[in-house]
Amino acid sequence: MAARTSKRRPPGQRSADQRLTGVDLARGAALLAMMSTHLLETMAPNASGHIEPTWIGLVFSGRAAALFAVLAGVALTLGRVPAASNPVGLALRAGVIAAVGLSLGLLEVDIAVILVQYAVLFWCALAVLRLGQRALALLATAWILLAPIAAFEVRPWLLDSPDPMRLGHNPSWADLAEPGRL
Repeated sequence: MAARTSKRRPPGQRSADQRLTGVDLARGAALLAMMSTHLLETMAPNASGHIEPTWIGLVFSGRAAALFAVLAGVALTLGRVPAASNPVGLALRAGVIAAVGLSLGLLEVDIAVILVQYAVLFWCALAVLRLGQRALALLATAWILLAPIAAFEVRPWLLDSPDPMRLGHNPSWADLAEPGRL
């Protein structure tokens, strides 16, 4: 009788066809929550006629998108094919996400379409995916220390522009004619 070999892998190792079920479930929940903020009312009049957030608005607005963004980053490093080993695939995925986001930006909606920002973050990730732990730690520390200072210094310049940038604008294909406004 031949000896049976176990197909179990040591902890931390998985085959290319295995999925991260917990990450997939969390991404699915975040996606459903984001869809609910787009499809259901997030603001409605109360009994006295004042506009206030619905429970969808209170629970999901902003939080679902933030969770989805974090999980997108997790998926870049822990996915079946880590993005560091497939930078062209990541760049193409970012291009598709940007195209969808710019197309959705043409619609008149009252909710932020942040797919273009996701695409830009994916392209930025290309520069750091192959960095080691020490380089990432130094970059993160510098970002934490310098980003607030840079934001403070740049804010007056942005607000003093002839047509100040406004919140609530979703970038679209038409905005590519004036990339400085993106």
